Amino acid sequence: MLIRLKVQFTAGNMNNLFEGVKVMLMLFAVFLPKHSEVSGISSKSMRTVCPLVVNFPVSEYSAPAIKPVNGNEKFVIVQIGDSHIQAGFNTSETRENVAAFMGEKFLSAGFVFPYDVCHTNSPALYSFSSEGDWNYNKITIDPNSINAGLAGIVLSTADALATLTVRQNPTDGFESSFDKVNVFYNGTFSECVPVIKHPQVESSIYQDGMATFTFAKAEEEVTIGIENLANNAEFHITGMVLSNSKSKFTFHSAGLNGASFHSYLRALNFGTDLSKLNPNLVIVSLGTNDAYNTGFSPQGFEKDLDSLVQIIKRSVPLADILLTTPNDHFINGAVPNERTAKVVSIIKDYASANGCLVWDFYSAMGGVGSIAQWNKRGLSAPDLIHFSKSGYRLQGQLLSAYLTSGICYKVDF
Repeated sequence: MLIRLKVQFTAGNMNNLFEGVKVMLMLFAVFLPKHSEVSGISSKSMRTVCPLVVNFPVSEYSAPAIKPVNGNEKFVIVQIGDSHIQAGFNTSETRENVAAFMGEKFLSAGFVFPYDVCHTNSPALYSFSSEGDWNYNKITIDPNSINAGLAGIVLSTADALATLTVRQNPTDGFESSFDKVNVFYNGTFSECVPVIKHPQVESSIYQDGMATFTFAKAEEEVTIGIENLANNAEFHITGMVLSNSKSKFTFHSAGLNGASFHSYLRALNFGTDLSKLNPNLVIVSLGTNDAYNTGFSPQGFEKDLDSLVQIIKRSVPLADILLTTPNDHFINGAVPNERTAKVVSIIKDYASANGCLVWDFYSAMGGVGSIAQWNKRGLSAPDLIHFSKSGYRLQGQLLSAYLTSGICYKVDF
């Protein structure tokens, strides 16, 4: 099979020429069938190949240059978003492809949240179960600010016997385990803290609303309980982190169905929890629900966008910020949402004026009306807003290519 790699450098990323060479040298290492094939698209239609995407036709398009991920250094990425991110299909694809590119064999789940306990869908990467009485609140249903963090949900209990068990599920091609767990929490009384019920913990550290537990060996499952929960007190969890000390790459993802830039501003612990992850790169994948809102205001949207970006900048001032544009979609499955193009334009203009990067997925998928073409190929859901599993994998592959090579690709159906 003839493989062609098109590498395009601009004045802004010529200093990363060595990264392009690295891509070519590692090409065969990362062309794993699981990560590189999208069902329903014939390999015969392939005209060009990017580092992590094959079996569909693509072409390059211009975008602000990103410094590609360096496979020799530790790197932490955080991606937040809406239902597209909560589902976990595209983020799993991105996580696995970037990890493969870096030669990483230890792949922990990173940030996790008990979506299952909140009666909503959870990424396949991990699963939660619970005992006792738990309640939850979401930024998408409460008009007021709440103690939510990255996931936009806060889980709470007044049950002293309540527990949470989280299990990291296997990921093909990687060692999927963890030897450290962080719990982001807050409560009515400072003495109320999370504890490990199982397995045996090697060390426990409590500082500024984060509990850090380390284990003597790698684990796949852990059960958490609560200590010193007094009468009439409440204990709140805003998220957890499963990590492996042997890994040099961590990809955290957190999303919430129906989330928008505006709703994320109601998450009081968003900035605090983000700072605890200390990312090199923060990816913000919002805008679909903003555009779907019939009360959409360009001025209001830009204000919300700026407010969230400023929170990120204050929380992690050394991190780069990558804004992704929302996908093309239809209103009620009938006609293209004309507001999406306006949202895309605002995001791109804002990024250019405020030192943020942009990955223009709207253009990458084909622009206005393109969701219909994705639907014809089995890559979208019937609602013409969301994607099928294969469609999300394709989205994750396109983002992977940008993160590892600095090149943007557009699907040419």
